[in-house]
Amino acid sequence: IAAIQANSVEKVVFNSYDTRATDEVKLDLTLMKDVTSVGTASGSATGDLEIINATKLVDIDLMNMAGDFQVTYPSGVTSSTLGSQTQNISVANMTAGDVKVAGVETVNVTSSLAKNTLNDLVIDDATALNITGDQDLTITSEVDFKNATSATDTDATVNASGLSGKFSFTASADVMDITGGSGDDTLIGGAGTDTVLFSADLYNYTVWKSADNQTIKITDN
Repeated sequence: IAAIQANSVEKVVFNSYDTRATDEVKLDLTLMKDVTSVGTASGSATGDLEIINATKLVDIDLMNMAGDFQVTYPSGVTSSTLGSQTQNISVANMTAGDVKVAGVETVNVTSSLAKNTLNDLVIDDATALNITGDQDLTITSEVDFKNATSATDTDATVNASGLSGKFSFTASADVMDITGGSGDDTLIGGAGTDTVLFSADLYNYTVWKSADNQTIKITDN
């Protein structure tokens, strides 16, 4: 979907029910320069969407979605010369699907209205993931982050202290500092040296699994 010229339109919302399982719908925002938010009101497992050519960072607002959602920014929008870039993502009753955003350093995810499950959160350039909200959030696949310059330095921080729902998260091989929330969280460590900060009493955390030879540092907040 391209060459749509729209002024003073700030929010674009899809009901995404594409029946072609191998294709995705792409929306080109080149001529929609006032858009500040993109997302779904509903969508099926085959209703994959990709947003391209946004002229600035846009919030992602996903409701009642089961398909994949991707935002691909032009290099000029996420250039390091502009400073650190923050991507805001809101999910509500998301039952599956991947969410993919490249080129941003900080990702804020809010889980609200109903519990949410993501197959994957693909944010390979990020160094910080913040989770807030009042509904459960499960990210099924390992979440990868940008590698630090030194192999022993922390690659990323994951902070779910603002989440009152349950948080299920699997670390990758990156070195991470992970802060749980006040719900019954499931935190699965990767091959890196992870530091876990429990923001509630330890008995509220149901599972911690680690990879072979994993070093775990546990701090009770």
